[in-house]
Amino acid sequence: MKVKKRTAVAAVVALLVCMAVYLNWSYQKGLEGDLDVAGDADLGAVQKEDPVSDEARLLGQISEVGKNEGDNATAVSDTDSAIREYFAQLRVTRQQARDEAIGVLETTSTDNSVSQEAKEVAVASISRIANNAVTEARIESLVLAKGYVDCAVFLNDDSLSIVVAPVEGGLKSEDAVRIKDIAVSETTIGVENIRIIEARVG
Repeated sequence: MKVKKRTAVAAVVALLVCMAVYLNWSYQKGLEGDLDVAGDADLGAVQKEDPVSDEARLLGQISEVGKNEGDNATAVSDTDSAIREYFAQLRVTRQQARDEAIGVLETTSTDNSVSQEAKEVAVASISRIANNAVTEARIESLVLAKGYVDCAVFLNDDSLSIVVAPVEGGLKSEDAVRIKDIAVSETTIGVENIRIIEARVG
């Protein structure tokens, strides 16, 4: 009987290890795939030289200034929309991976053919995943409170990745320090295992 119980516990532990690998792979795949998206809007305008009067030229220049301002506003709006969509997709990918893991664990925890020890391991794992989700949300809120447009946090047992929306001039070392300080204060993850990634959104 004890041998069967040990075998069941070992099977659940092996399952959890596989799930951890899968979660990490899903997160990294989402990050690497999405972070390759980059692009700069071409806001330049080519003006043709026409032999027109000074008055007409002045009117044309005023019109061009208004056009450029409108183009700039559109570009900013498009960028904001792209950023929102980018981070929304990151969170969807994160939630899907988490839901799949919890689904497997819940099945294990209610399976009558599984030992009590194995069920307890599954329940503890579900609790840990839920706690990680709360911690991720808290870190995201604190990062946003520092003035960053958006971010997404991916917390595992021994590593933490924080994807931050692009900032003017790019993320600097002081940004990384500021964000890592938040992560360290909210988790037990070592600084060397915390990654700060600036999203490249086209």
